[in-house]
Amino acid sequence: MIDRADSPAVPASQDPPRAAFSGLWSGMPRELAFLLLGLPIGVAGLVVFTTLVSLGLSLAVFVGGLFVLVAAMHAARGFGALELRRLAAAGQPAITGPRWPRSTPGAGFWSRTLAPLRDGAS
Repeated sequence: MIDRADSPAVPASQDPPRAAFSGLWSGMPRELAFLLLGLPIGVAGLVVFTTLVSLGLSLAVFVGGLFVLVAAMHAARGFGALELRRLAAAGQPAITGPRWPRSTPGAGFWSRTLAPLRDGAS
């Protein structure tokens, strides 16, 4: 049988740091909210983007399909911006958002309208 009175005491420096352990859990509610909202936002993004791209490709024979495809690109940009805000709200380091190219001031209607389809970042 081991006598506990004879065993050397554990130095205080080897105790688990309780402040550091509680610090790990301080961001848990924000991160949990980020994870729980991920599925509904992902499903909504999938439905919106799939619907717009399918409709745009099927109407591409007509001129109206191009406008729907441009709307799909803008919807994807919106979901991307939402995701950056959600990451910042969850306490993650800030990520610089993309800079979307602007069309030239003298560009025509079609050039300005179809700019998201020509841009690789879109």
